[in-house]
Amino acid sequence: MGYFAKSSAGIDLDRLQEYLNARSINAYLDSVREAGERAAGIVRSMLDFSRTGASRREMCDVNEILDEVLKIALLDYDMKKKYDIIDARIIKKYDFLGARGMFVRSELTQMFLNIIKNAVQAMAENNSDGKIPQIILSTKGTPETVIIEIADNGPGIPEEKRSIIFEPFYTTKDPGVGTGLGLFIAYYIVTAHHNGSITVTDNDGTGTKFIIELKKE
Repeated sequence: MGYFAKSSAGIDLDRLQEYLNARSINAYLDSVREAGERAAGIVRSMLDFSRTGASRREMCDVNEILDEVLKIALLDYDMKKKYDIIDARIIKKYDFLGARGMFVRSELTQMFLNIIKNAVQAMAENNSDGKIPQIILSTKGTPETVIIEIADNGPGIPEEKRSIIFEPFYTTKDPGVGTGLGLFIAYYIVTAHHNGSITVTDNDGTGTKFIIELKKE
């Protein structure tokens, strides 16, 4: 330009920018901003979750909710950016007669989405052998419960960590990638709001299987 822009304070803004860049101050400021946005996101998630306690139960078909979650997952920006479910083989083993009960639809949607997103991410990050990612969704109705299994062929969860994966803020993801709240919220929805149970095991020797049991009433 041949000259330096001046601020109202008499500072050469171009030189100031050079100074900030040379000392990576802008990068530090970006990190602070991103951390603040993540913190705000956590607060929003917790506030949204706390409001669901007042949600009303209604007669729901769990199979329909799972299908809706798959549609949401295909449109999810974060998943589409790094962990695309479109590359996964989805196998459905639905009980079309007994998978209905009095549930809070929005809570089950959130719970299933959290588990499926975790599965897709784990398979994408640990797919060194090039095998096709696979998710199996199974439902089974009993007179009093609906049992849902969500199984993947990913790296699995070591047995010693299965007892802590539902704890709040526990995560195996890199800093800035996950909040550690997804499985905690899923656990709370199942146990506290639906008087059910959720457990995790290996999927026939490979991958991970979540087993969710929901009381129909």
